[in-house]
Amino acid sequence: MNVAKYHCFNCSSDVQKVFKDRPSKTILCEGCGQQVGWKSLIYDIKPVRKFAKCSADAMHADHPRWSTSMGVNPETIPEVHKQFPNLDLTFNPDGDVLVKNRQHKKELMKAFHMTEFASSSWRESPVNQLRVRKRNG
Repeated sequence: MNVAKYHCFNCSSDVQKVFKDRPSKTILCEGCGQQVGWKSLIYDIKPVRKFAKCSADAMHADHPRWSTSMGVNPETIPEVHKQFPNLDLTFNPDGDVLVKNRQHKKELMKAFHMTEFASSSWRESPVNQLRVRKRNG
């Protein structure tokens, strides 16, 4: 949204108008009805994203969540603890693993030989390359 200021030289009045997009070049003066030209843009209101004010500490803080994709069969939980004694592993009765924060998630993924699925890696993945080759002939 934009707030534009208009000045009428006929009746010497200032008019402010709010516009969703760009301000109009001319409007009608509310005092005398003459066409008034655009004088100055007072301020431009831009939408602020919620996470724009998020600090680095808040981003890297603990946000615990249960991960089913990194979970294991509940019967194999003792074996997983033996295989990865240095990892901080907490499982629920269903076998889901507790991921504390992003750093912890990366450690778990590295230990479990998992990769993060992102749009750029999707294009470069071997499975997608096969799909592209099949489609192109």
